[in-house]
Amino acid sequence: MYSTNDQQLQGDKKQVDSDCFLQHEGEKIALSETEFQTIQELLNLQRKGKSVTLTIGAALQIVSHDKYMTTQEAADFLNMSRPYLIKILENEEIPYIKVGNRRKILTEDIIKYQQQRDKNRRQIIKNFSQGLKEDGLYDLDEV
Repeated sequence: MYSTNDQQLQGDKKQVDSDCFLQHEGEKIALSETEFQTIQELLNLQRKGKSVTLTIGAALQIVSHDKYMTTQEAADFLNMSRPYLIKILENEEIPYIKVGNRRKILTEDIIKYQQQRDKNRRQIIKNFSQGLKEDGLYDLDEV
């Protein structure tokens, strides 16, 4: 997993190497060293035929689907605490393997869990909003 945070990107922008550019259809964008490394890692994985997920948020993450993550990496990716992730693993909501006394989780399984979790959250919000609307407590015309 390759990861960089917004501070790294913003900090590097002040020190943009003029030899590093991204150019397409006449538009030319100067890249910092961190931005260049991020794009390079993404292209290297793609050229190897690896399936990847690019997550942009407080941290930019490029995650190859065929790799295993540690519990801390998975917890960071899912934006939850490691102890909470351990409970999820022990409840068998996400498959994992043990290597010695360490748990390893296939990235593909983490992404599937994240997608299902997000789908469930959206459904709960939709149901809640619908209930408010039916009770007359939520008027879409006034929003």
